[in-house]
Amino acid sequence: MKIKKLTPEVVKDKIILIRMDYNVPLKEGKVVENTRIVESVPMIQFLLENGAKQIHVLTHLGRPKGQVVPELSAKYLIPELEKYFGEPVEFRPEYTAGE
Repeated sequence: MKIKKLTPEVVKDKIILIRMDYNVPLKEGKVVENTRIVESVPMIQFLLENGAKQIHVLTHLGRPKGQVVPELSAKYLIPELEKYFGEPVEFRPEYTAGE
């Protein structure tokens, strides 16, 4: 399998799915250390600037062992992401291709 280089032509008008490790510490529903988020900003910015139609980010918090643990919801990451992109970020608890 040949891996394509990530270029503007590859992402333009595409729906992009990326897996990010946003397993950051939270306290009372707020991100207390955001290095992992900050380090992902250039990649997402590249996708936005080069015409990605949609960007879906898959991530997790903690190790809930297959259980739904409300305190570990990725929805708590939304304010931090919006701070860097200056626009609303939609949270979806589940992902279905093509949405």
